[in-house]
Amino acid sequence: MILRSNGGGVTRRIANLREFDPSARPLVSRGRVLICHQAGEQRRLLGRVLRQASFDVRFAMDSDEIVAAMKSEHPPDLVVVSSQLLPVSEIDQARRAANATETRFIVVATTASTRIMLDPSLHRVATISETAPHDHLLFLANDLLRHDRRQARKSPRYLFDTICSFRSEGTFAPEYGLTYNMSKTGIYVRTLDPPAKNSVLWLELRAPCTTSTVHLRGTLVWVEIPGGGTRATPPGFGLRIDQDSSPARDLQLYQEAYSAFQELPDQARVELTGNVPLGRAGEPQEVARAVSFLASDEASFTTGAVLEVTGGR
Repeated sequence: MILRSNGGGVTRRIANLREFDPSARPLVSRGRVLICHQAGEQRRLLGRVLRQASFDVRFAMDSDEIVAAMKSEHPPDLVVVSSQLLPVSEIDQARRAANATETRFIVVATTASTRIMLDPSLHRVATISETAPHDHLLFLANDLLRHDRRQARKSPRYLFDTICSFRSEGTFAPEYGLTYNMSKTGIYVRTLDPPAKNSVLWLELRAPCTTSTVHLRGTLVWVEIPGGGTRATPPGFGLRIDQDSSPARDLQLYQEAYSAFQELPDQARVELTGNVPLGRAGEPQEVARAVSFLASDEASFTTGAVLEVTGGR
């Protein structure tokens, strides 16, 4: 996400993509995944996403083949399965049948939430919507396979996507990105032009469950460049919020918004629609169509405009 007038930002993003080859198959380094879905196209898509994230991907046709794979000499670390082939309520039965109680599961369902999908009441199980973005799948896979690290965090991470602006400490002109996940003490921002690690940044975003915009300050503790690492995390940066330098009122608003977001029920169709007059959350394709119009010849006589795709907010 970038302003058309930001020529330097465009150049840096193109330079960061110069060495990125989306067709290259990265080395397997993140464990074994078994995929079971009744739709061939969806099965191939899930496999491609996880293979590009450095997983060793195998396939099964039904719940019997899942149990057989879990019993094998090289069982999967993670099973991604359609709810039509193995509902959440039957996962413990499959684990007992295979004597593999620690196998992680992601259940792909048409009724899953696209916001909070890790439920503490379900042992190493998560659900995800059929239409959820691919990086949501990778977020769940990372958290399930790094269970011990997740347990050691001061606060849980939750998927949360909203436009944000960020800039170096004390500067005026911002860059723009899209948040990926949030915790009480940090935020991950997607961008093709991440600042250097250990940079001090100022960041503004609209906090969840509220219309308030907050200003936060912190230090970059993690940077992911395009094509770097294992591709299991989108390009961007992780910001650790500095509670001492962030304005006290903004920090309080953010923490209260996080707590409210945390209280939303898991494993349900939770949509952040309380402040949306249309009464529903927006779909990615609705934003894409607006962007497509502004970038097309149909907008050739448009020299400047603010097109709000907000459902009336």
